[in-house]
Amino acid sequence: MSTLLRGITWNHTRGFGPMVATAQRWHELHPDVEIAWERRTLQAFADESITALAQRFDLLVVDHPSMGEAAAHGLFLPL
Repeated sequence: MSTLLRGITWNHTRGFGPMVATAQRWHELHPDVEIAWERRTLQAFADESITALAQRFDLLVVDHPSMGEAAAHGLFLPL
């Protein structure tokens, strides 16, 4: 049985590249888990709440201004 995790990050080489590389390595070590990363602009992050994103994605790379909302709603679990 295979597991697909969906992730979202910002559309920049510093946001997307490391996540794709990490997902590839994770899949090598855990072939039953695949991580598919999507990217969005910083403006798109500002236009949609972290709450809404957390409902649609398993993994999120977000900037620190969103941490207050995430903590207030219990959205994130530490890895």
